[in-house]
Amino acid sequence: MSSLLGHSGCAQVADYAASKAALISLHDSLRQELDYRYRAPLIRTTLLTPGLLQTPMFAGIRPLREHAMIPGWLFDFLMPALPPHVVVKEIIKALDLQESRDIVLPQFGKVSLWIPVLPYWIKYFTKWVSGSNRSMEGFQTNKTEGVRVSNRKNKHE
Repeated sequence: MSSLLGHSGCAQVADYAASKAALISLHDSLRQELDYRYRAPLIRTTLLTPGLLQTPMFAGIRPLREHAMIPGWLFDFLMPALPPHVVVKEIIKALDLQESRDIVLPQFGKVSLWIPVLPYWIKYFTKWVSGSNRSMEGFQTNKTEGVRVSNRKNKHE
């Protein structure tokens, strides 16, 4: 499972975006290797590349919508936060079709696949319009994770 951030990261998520970009590259290389090196097209691979999901992982993120430079209704239409059951349905559909697939959700997320090849000023503009570079401002982990981290002892103490 990758992320749309693997195609074009944003501020304060460099590590996350890099790991998701690595998954995209791994999937593509593995698919080519299975098909052309090992001639094993019957081995299927599926890469899921979602945008924002309605899960506890994203609970501490400030809503992108509050930073977007477009009306809220348009933002919700173009970049909805998807409930997990929508993602699960797409995974089941891919398994039922028994073919290798790249699943990008939401549908408008496919436009973001073009962002890496655009001139920098267009990338900058799209990030400004979407408010994505400000989405991690004030990010807080969930309480149980925060307690676990705060109870760790520094090994140099």
